[in-house]
Parts: sequence; C-alpha cells; structure tokens
Amino acid sequence: MPQYPIAGVVPWLAVAAIALTSRLLGDEPVAPNDDPAHALPSLAWEERSDWINVKTDVSPKAIGDGLADDTAAIQAAFALIANGVTVYLPSGTYRIRQTLMLGGTIQRAGDQRLIGCLVVGHGRETRLVWDGPPGGAMIREDGLAYSRWVGLVFDGKGQAAVGLLHDNGDHAFETEVRHQHLGFLGFTDAGILVPPTRKQALAETSFENCLFVTCRRGVSFTQFNDYDYTFDGCEFRDSEIAIECAHGNFYVRNCRFERSTVADILANPEHASSVRRCVSVGSKALIRFSNPVAPLTLQDCLVSGWTDTGGAAQLSGAPALVFDCQFVDGPQGSAPLSLGGRQILIASQNTVAGGGVLVAGDQARIRTIPAGQRRGVGLTTDIRYLKREVPIPGKVFDAQRDFGAKGDGNTDDTTAIQRAIDAAREAGQGGIAYLPTGSYVVTAPLRVNGKDFSVGGSGFRTSLVWRGPEGGTIIEVGDVQNVTIEHIAVGNHDSGQMNNAIDIHQRGGTQASRLTYDGVFVYGMYQKQPLRKGLWLDGLGAEAVVMMPHVQGNIHIA
Repeated sequence: MPQYPIAGVVPWLAVAAIALTSRLLGDEPVAPNDDPAHALPSLAWEERSDWINVKTDVSPKAIGDGLADDTAAIQAAFALIANGVTVYLPSGTYRIRQTLMLGGTIQRAGDQRLIGCLVVGHGRETRLVWDGPPGGAMIREDGLAYSRWVGLVFDGKGQAAVGLLHDNGDHAFETEVRHQHLGFLGFTDAGILVPPTRKQALAETSFENCLFVTCRRGVSFTQFNDYDYTFDGCEFRDSEIAIECAHGNFYVRNCRFERSTVADILANPEHASSVRRCVSVGSKALIRFSNPVAPLTLQDCLVSGWTDTGGAAQLSGAPALVFDCQFVDGPQGSAPLSLGGRQILIASQNTVAGGGVLVAGDQARIRTIPAGQRRGVGLTTDIRYLKREVPIPGKVFDAQRDFGAKGDGNTDDTTAIQRAIDAAREAGQGGIAYLPTGSYVVTAPLRVNGKDFSVGGSGFRTSLVWRGPEGGTIIEVGDVQNVTIEHIAVGNHDSGQMNNAIDIHQRGGTQASRLTYDGVFVYGMYQKQPLRKGLWLDGLGAEAVVMMPHVQGNIHIA
C-alpha cells in the first residue's frame, strides 16, 4: 500500500414558527485515561434482523479478542455487502493484518458503487487494531453513496498510514457518506483520506462526534469536487494538520483542536467555507487559508496559545469575514490575523487579550462593522464538544420479523408497519419501529403520534412506496414528544413513480412537541420541482421543536 503525500448535505431551511436549537456545549472533560477512545460513546445496540454479524454470520467467524487474526472474517462480511446491507461488528477488539477492501468496483467488476450501506459497531467498545506492515491502509473503500460508518475505533498503532481510505473508482461518484462516533488513533498519514489519485470525488459528506488523536492529518480531502464537507462536534489532538482541504470546501462547527504542529486547518478551497464556534488550544495556528475565489467566515472561535508569529489565522485570497472571535495568549508582540496578497478583511467584535492589535501592518484593507446588540457565545478553553453519551434506540419492534411485513415492493405492508409503530409507541422508553432494508408498499397514511420512540429503517434502501389513492400522504405526524424518524426514504424519487401529494406531513398540535428527522430522504433533491411532495411542517406552535440533522428533499414550512 503506497504512502500518500500531503496534497498541495447539509440541507437549507426557511424557518417560521419553529424553535430550532443548536448543541453548543459537549460533555465535561473526562478524567485522564491511557485510552483516548474512552472519550467516545458506548453504543448499546440491539442487533437488527438484517445485520450481517461478523462473529456469527460469516465463515471464518471473527473472534474479537485482540489476539486472533480477524482479517479474513471481516473481509468475508464485506464481500457480502450489496445495496442496503449492514455489516455489524459487536463489541470486541479485531486484529487486522492487511487492508480490508469494501465496495463495488474493487470486488465486483462492472458495478459502479454501493448505495445505502451501513458499517456499525458499539462505539468505544468496537476496535479495529492494525497488525500489518507499516504504511498500509486499514480499510480501503471503493464507491459508497448515501451510506454510514458508525461507532468504530480505528487504531493504527503508529504503523498504519491510513485508517479509512475513500479510494473510489472511475465511475463511482460518492455522496452523502456519514461518519459518526468514530475514533482514529495513531496513523502516520491520515485518519481519513480522500486521495488525489482517485478518478471520482466524494461530496456532501459529514463527520459527527468523531475523535482524531496522533494522526499526521486527521481528515484530508484533495479533489476539486470534494464539496460540502461538514465537521460537527469533532475533536482533533496532536496532529500536524487536523483538517486539510486541497480543493472542495468545508464547514467546521463546534469542534476542538489541540496542539496541531502545522495548522488546525490547511485550506485552499474552491467555494465558500466557514469555521464557527470552534476552540483551538496550543496549536501553531488555527487556519492557513488561500484561494482568490473562495470567501471564508470565522465566527465565534476561541484561539488560545497559538505559537506562529505569523498569526493564528493567515488569510490570503478572497474576502474573509471574522466576527465574535477571541484570541488569547499568542506570541508576544504578534497580531492574531495576517493578510496576504490583496486580501480584504471584514471584521466585527473580535477581541485580543491584552488589548493588542487584531491585524498587523496595512490597515487599509480592513472593513470594520460596528458592534451591535448581539454578542458571541463566549467560549472558554475548557469546552469540549465530543459526546461520551448519545441516545440510540432501545427495544426493536421489527416490521418484518414481528409483524409480517414483506418489504418486497408488491405486498401491501400498511397494516404490518402501523402495528410496529403502535407497538413502539405503547412501549415507549426509546423503542423503535424498525423496517429492515426493503421496499414497503403503503396504501393508507401511516400515523405517528405519542412520545419516546422512533420509527426508522436501515438507510436509503429502506423505502416507503405509495400505492394508495392519488393525492394521499405517506406519513402523518400528530402530537409527538421526543420522537425520531430516521434512516428511511419516504416517497423518494429513487423508489419509483408515485401519485401521492405529500411524503411526510407534520401538523401543529395542541401541546409542546419535539421531533427529530435524521437520515430522512423525501422527494425533490434532483427533481427541480420544489413545490411538489416532500416534508411539510404545517401550523406548528411556538413550543414546537423540530430537529433536522439530515434531511434530503423538498421542505415546506407554513
């Protein structure tokens, strides 16, 4: 496996009559521990009926004791991956001696990419440990879209070059790959690498609640079409470069950086990028940014103890907006911002400890916006965003196993699915009405109301297909409290032509409500018909809270 040299959807919303909340603060710092992965959550999944278990469902079976060589077992599970398939790694330590290969064009000549897949473990309790030759990649993936990596620790032991290598083939354009609750420890090149040698890009991808420790680069993406990389709630420690964007663009928010020896972010993006509510402690610089056409926003960041006399933020190129940022304990006599070339800076309400100047040298290219009534959030150096505890579904009420749904695209599954939803609602306590991968025919609206449960599937390849009267609604949401709809396609165009009018209709109720849509795919992403179908939020009251970590498709808010 060659070494990789350093390289030279977040949906939009209109909001009315809805209270939107942002997670700003993570868990309190945990007690020091020799294993940094203990900062990640433990995910106590109940195994689902359509998951491929590497310890029970393949031959040879994985052991997961940290001693046995589990390479062949995990590779056997990866060989079974098709569209909508989940590979499950129970708690354990899995010793890996050579690169694991996953994806369409690597294993099945003629295929282009895999869609709607999931590789899932138990967070800090599922660990992949490298015991192969120096310079290798732990997992090489070739062509995934609308897929997820959840709850794994990749331990390179200071020998592996790359943890997760997104190295797709000639026709395998990748999009909307989510990385959640992952840890990357001790990689000599990069925790996650999207290399310049690829033929196609990986775009609209996200990194949520992930940890990177002692990786030369945390995440590096290098292609022109590597667009819309979103980092939320992540932590980077002891890297040379935590995030490297050679082209593409990025959004970094609610992240923490510690002791990066080159820069927390090294960026030459092609489109607008932003860094918001981030904390940098003891790094050489927060950001080195250069591109003549891509503007940058720095908002509400705290940079403490940077060491580069050239500045905590070194900007050269398109105009930059910097506001509500704090700079403390930098090199004596040096300004935190430096402007290269013809850089224009738009600044407002930034503070420099000790009353120092914000920008050294020529002040003519600085445009200052007077302070307004609003202020920044006031970050402090001890803030951590990484979550050690995250909610996951409890007891599983399986629409196929427990209630007889078929998911074959022909059988009417309306009654079976509704029975699963009703059972999860009656049980409460975070249970889930679960639909395994499949195409489920619905002929009457599915009704979701009540509290403390979820309705969801395996991802993009769990789809609800309307075959009822013209103009119908697939899911109707009433009074809900702490309810989640997740990882499911509802009326999505890829599931076939349908004559319904609305995919999901959430109406205003008489009580305070809270509902989360996460990994929900409705009609409209590529159809360019923004007023058709999709997700409707109608008449919600002042105490209605709607969370949308990930929604694809048309969104109507009235």
